[in-house]
Amino acid sequence: MKKNYSIKLDNVESVISGIKHKQEMGAKAVNSTIGDFVKRGPGWVSQEVTGIYSIKKKDITQSQKGKKNGGKVRVYATTIEGVKLEYKGRPLTPTHFKMKPTSRPKKGYRVSMEVKKGQRKNLPADVFLASAGGEKALPFQRKGPSRLPIEVKKTVSVPQMITNAEVSDNIYKRINEELEKRLDHHITRYAKK
Repeated sequence: MKKNYSIKLDNVESVISGIKHKQEMGAKAVNSTIGDFVKRGPGWVSQEVTGIYSIKKKDITQSQKGKKNGGKVRVYATTIEGVKLEYKGRPLTPTHFKMKPTSRPKKGYRVSMEVKKGQRKNLPADVFLASAGGEKALPFQRKGPSRLPIEVKKTVSVPQMITNAEVSDNIYKRINEELEKRLDHHITRYAKK
């Protein structure tokens, strides 16, 4: 013999609306966290790169309009799991890495640079400084025994610095920590509403 029981729940509507409110609150918190990452992610990346390399943050992230820069770091995200970092850049000259001297002295000199912090290195003895179009002095090197042709000395690029094993580990940890903080912040913020 079958029996049907009819159960009446009190406050069902308020429970359902509470669940819906929490889902909406969670979605808003996630969207705000994604927005924070898009805005702050390039800064986090550049801070981790400058922790290892002797380069300015502005040379890593996109610079002001109309000025040459070393690279670009952009963040694309639609979900927290679907985060994408995009970085581009050309090989940089030693001028980005605390090059000494910065202008051509009258007497003999040796050009040096500090790509990684605390690791100053001399460039080959035949590297010389020359101005190109009134800009800062750049280090050049002859390609053969004659006076010309010459080429500008280059070092690492922004993508090479970001993909360095130590830097990429630090970036991964930093992004995880910062996203967790931002998500907690937004959950607390929307829970108060």
